[in-house]
Amino acid sequence: MGLLAGSTVTLLSIIWRTCTVVGKCNIRDTIAVNNQDTRSFHLKDSGVSVDVWTICLFIVVFPLTSSTFLI
Repeated sequence: MGLLAGSTVTLLSIIWRTCTVVGKCNIRDTIAVNNQDTRSFHLKDSGVSVDVWTICLFIVVFPLTSSTFLI
């Protein structure tokens, strides 16, 4: 069981890291400037923007998928 959980976490971490590297953009005054990536790995001036629809979808999907571990 631990091996299955560990491999799942590893695979999700790889996917998460790939998405953040590919999808990052410049952030100017806490607003993302899409399609512009001039700063390589700056902690304050670059990042990933998330729209409201993605957050709403996460609020619904996360509890549903997590509930399968309780059953």
